Order: sequence, then structure tokens, then C-alpha cells
Amino acid sequence: MIYPFFWFMTVYILTVIAVELIITWVKSIPAQFFIALTLYMTGMTYKHMEFFQYKYLPWDADIVLLTTLYMLCGYYGFKYYDKIPHKNYLIVATMAIYAVLIIAKYRGILRFSLYLKSHNIANSFLGLFIPLIVCFMIFMVSDWLMKIGGIFRWLLPFGWYSSAIMYMHKLILDSFAIVPVLNHWEIQWVAGLIIPVLIAMTYRKFRVARAIRREANTPGP
Repeated sequence: MIYPFFWFMTVYILTVIAVELIITWVKSIPAQFFIALTLYMTGMTYKHMEFFQYKYLPWDADIVLLTTLYMLCGYYGFKYYDKIPHKNYLIVATMAIYAVLIIAKYRGILRFSLYLKSHNIANSFLGLFIPLIVCFMIFMVSDWLMKIGGIFRWLLPFGWYSSAIMYMHKLILDSFAIVPVLNHWEIQWVAGLIIPVLIAMTYRKFRVARAIRREANTPGP
């Protein structure tokens, strides 16, 4: 039961370490991407890397072969994001690409799936580009909505507490699925977003209030 909930954080930490080592020891940016791309291609050469009698490596360590390239792209994407020109055109272009991919997938033309947890990627070539294009689109749209503000400000908590949503949504979906009256995807979808945010906001307020009380009770010099 531990595996489904904690695979992401272990892979994330290991990937951060891998990328940090690459950008620290290798100063050439093309060489950095060559290493990351080589790791990605290595990760595509097998279906599962077994560990003794277990199907997966401890901490899903081998998934780092794939995620290192994604994180390295994200690192330089954030670093040079403000220097990227014509972001509005890029938003339209990436959204158009995403729409074409959805239509192609729906019609059965596109054979693509990506499940990092189970190391299952159909079409490794598209696995190199589709996640990056989609993530880039989501980031640009989110940045655009944040700058606009106004009626879109209600979306901010979902960005602030995205980690809570990621960690808790599966537990909430499974819990709701047990109750017949709640076992509907519409209800589960809303609950999987709102409940983690409410829990995270409550926890944050509790910590802030606790810190204020502790500071108030601390004797002065």
C-alpha cells in the first residue's frame, strides 16, 4: 500500500540529485542534454528492472533514467522563461498541438500512453516530446491567468496546494468509490480537487496560528 503513494517523492528527490550532479559537474549545456538523452534512451530499452524477487527497483530508482531529461528541460525552461518571445503565439500553438493530439488519440490514430509509475511508455519518441509540450503549455497558460487575475484568482489555491492534490486525490477517489452514491466521476473529480486544498489550507492556518502563539509566549530579551 505504500508504493502507490510515495513513488513520486522518492523519484523526485533522486531526479533532483541526478540533475544537480549533471549541471554541477558538466558545464557544457549540450553535453548535459546529451547525458540526459542517453539516460532516457537507456530507460527505454527495457520494460521493468527487477530487484531480486521484486518487479521494481527500490524507490523506483530506475525511473530517474527518464525523468532526468524532463527535469533538465524544466530547469532551463524556468531559467530562460522570461526571455522567451511571443508567448501568446506559443500558447496558441501548443494548445493547437494538444488539441490535435487529443483528436488523434480519440480516433485511434495516435498510439501513445505514459505511466511513469509502472514504467509504461507507448512510443518512446513521442514520450520525449509530448510531456514537455503539454507541461510547457500548462505553465504558460497558468502564468497568463495569474497575470490577468480578476475572475481567475479563485484558481490560485489549486496552484498553491498542487502537492496536496497530488498526494491526496487518489485516496479520496478510492474512498468515494466505496460509497455507491458518491461513486460518480463528476463527484470524485470535484472532491479530489477541493478536499485536498481545504485540508492543506486548514493545516497551514493551524501552523501559522501556532507560530504566532509561540512567538507571543516567547519572553523578550
